[in-house]
Amino acid sequence: MADPADVVCYEQVLAPWPAGDVNQVVRISPQLVNGYELVADS
Repeated sequence: MADPADVVCYEQVLAPWPAGDVNQVVRISPQLVNGYELVADS
């Protein structure tokens, strides 16, 4: 994401799902991702 205001907004409302610190924010257009689902380990 290039707009600093967008980065700040998403950092405040989203929690990263991988463990550890995250220093990048990436926006993925929904047209690019189809058919994937993240599920919790059982």
